[in-house]
Amino acid sequence: MKRMIRKIISAALVCTLMGVQAYAYTNDEWMHVENYEGRQNWQIDRGEFCEYLVKLYDYVTWGKPEPIENPFWDLEEAQHPYALGAYSLGFVKGTDSTTFSPKNLVNRAEASVMLLRVIKKMYPQLDTSGGEGIVFPDGAPDWALEALQFMFSRGFTGGHNGEYEKIGAYDPLTLREAVAMVDKVMRTSQYPVVHPTFDGVKKVYLTFDDAPSQNTVSILNTLRDYEAPATFFVTGKADASILLRMRDEGHAIGNHTLSHDYARIYKSSQAFWNDFDAEGRYLQGVLGYLPTLIRFPGGSNNTVSYNYGGRSVMKTICYQAKQYGYLYFDWNVSSGDADKTTVPKDTIVRNVLNGCKNKTDAVVLMHQSSYKTTTAQALPEIIRGLKDMGFVFVRLNEDSVRPQFLR
Repeated sequence: MKRMIRKIISAALVCTLMGVQAYAYTNDEWMHVENYEGRQNWQIDRGEFCEYLVKLYDYVTWGKPEPIENPFWDLEEAQHPYALGAYSLGFVKGTDSTTFSPKNLVNRAEASVMLLRVIKKMYPQLDTSGGEGIVFPDGAPDWALEALQFMFSRGFTGGHNGEYEKIGAYDPLTLREAVAMVDKVMRTSQYPVVHPTFDGVKKVYLTFDDAPSQNTVSILNTLRDYEAPATFFVTGKADASILLRMRDEGHAIGNHTLSHDYARIYKSSQAFWNDFDAEGRYLQGVLGYLPTLIRFPGGSNNTVSYNYGGRSVMKTICYQAKQYGYLYFDWNVSSGDADKTTVPKDTIVRNVLNGCKNKTDAVVLMHQSSYKTTTAQALPEIIRGLKDMGFVFVRLNEDSVRPQFLR
């Protein structure tokens, strides 16, 4: 019966789903930025930024601005058709009561304030806490501080030149960064914007992907020594003794597919579930229960799948996963240990600690396969650093935060 339901859902989705929503913005998607490729490094003005604010609001809520009389002498609706709508929705104000200044450039502070207004309108019960303690050494205007702290703490902006310590409040935004900020809000509108999770305890979820190896034994030893629970997303028919040790020492175990072969699993949604179910049966036979946690190889927003199953295959699979009762997790901190075969230990430590800075819930991506010796070596320093930052260690579960690049 379960497989029959899958086939029915799959057939329906083939007819109804259009495209795939990837975390990294590409210009054939929902905002449809005019001449994006040729203008990515251009600075964006108020008139154009309004367009993306209104499109974001419409995309998430299906809400439309109410028609109003234009109070601005310098705002021609034919040239800036979205600006008046953004004004009527309360996302942007005039530079004075009768002047809009549509050609004025937008800086990071202004963009953050405008975006936070959109988010608050989409989610009136929004809790913006969690960023109050962030201090920007390069300064931030009082009128934009809440917005900058919120956008920075949620990862919607990386600050001046991507630096962690500087916000660059007065930096004019390029089209690339402006669109990325809007796109990230849309992609992560269910996490952490819709469901604030901060309860006064900073939580970190260490996760390890791929086939268990001798490195896994070292990782388990370190986790035991530091009393740090974690989550393992397992590929292949792993050594039963390692899987049982994961279970018996209190770690969570998830399904990362049997083959981890992109060409095989992303050929179609049915091909994915065939491979996934084979891994599930193996894990159930060893563990005595069927894991319900998923991490998709490459993440839910991977674009490699386009080459095998088309642009909608991940959207289909993600939808089906929810229908079947599975919980899929992406991440909001990457160790970078997959950037090449073996990444220097100090780089991995730095990536994790910097990535967790200013977060209240951090889901950290790492790997455990035989090549990832430096990941195992980096783990003790990572755990000590995270403890010094005030984090407690938690395994993923149905009640934990759930970063999902695709919704």
